[in-house]
Amino acid sequence: MGTVSSYNPTFVAYEPPEFIGGTTASVTSAQPDIILKAVETAKTHNLPLIVGAGIHSKDDVKKSLELGATGIAVAKDILKADDPKKELLDLIEGFK
Repeated sequence: MGTVSSYNPTFVAYEPPEFIGGTTASVTSAQPDIILKAVETAKTHNLPLIVGAGIHSKDDVKKSLELGATGIAVAKDILKADDPKKELLDLIEGFK
């Protein structure tokens, strides 16, 4: 993280590789402790954390925020959805 912070990023994203592209389990449900560690690491560098990897529901969004993330990163969930707009709107509900 030290090298990354030397570039003065606005945010840092964390996606455990084993959950990237997942459709059944997200990092928030399977390994929330990993998010807690990533949040703490990001905080030591004053960087907000965005969490990704298997985020596919408003509950995943809520849990990410509860664990200390600032936002989420999604790709497959929206791109592969039958109705991408509906899927995006569902994910946004997690921010309320």
